[in-house]
Amino acid sequence: WWWVFFFIYTPVYAVQQGLGELAGALVISAGNALLFLAPWFAGFARRFGVRTVLRYGYLLCGVFTLVAAVLFQTPALALTALVAATIGTVMLDAVGNVAFLSAVRPREREEMTTVFRTYLDAAELLPPALFALVLSFFDLQVIYFLQGLVMLGMVGLLGYLPARLGKTRIRLAPEGELPGGETASPEPVASPIPAPGET
Repeated sequence: WWWVFFFIYTPVYAVQQGLGELAGALVISAGNALLFLAPWFAGFARRFGVRTVLRYGYLLCGVFTLVAAVLFQTPALALTALVAATIGTVMLDAVGNVAFLSAVRPREREEMTTVFRTYLDAAELLPPALFALVLSFFDLQVIYFLQGLVMLGMVGLLGYLPARLGKTRIRLAPEGELPGGETASPEPVASPIPAPGET
């Protein structure tokens, strides 16, 4: 949802403010480059949980999108705020699928993935339609305010996710000695979040 807003309205804003198409393209390229941080945020989620990463991602994205709205008449600062907001969106992209992977039985994931992926089609179609309706009554700045408020509003829904979702947990082996006389030791339980380089 936020990426669609970013890709469509950043160039529009840059041209509207007299910066030209190239400025909008550079900002979008800078935002895309931050996607290389996704593996780092995935590792952060394995340690602190998916809900924590999502919370900071939504907060960061929402706050900086609102900052861009407030600084709307100062293009350089507003575009800088949008690039900062993409960091929050990268955090969401890094762990956004984990809730689905944890909720669906492993044997059902292949069938349910098609259903799950429909959100991509909805995210590409709904925001432009909704924003086009808003723009028929208000100016572009209102879109930035609305998008920032939507991202902050998502924080309230995170309470429905388990706090330990995505964390690497420690599972203790049964008490006593293992076969061969070895002492039982804690074993890590794999996180559903793949480590960098895993397929």
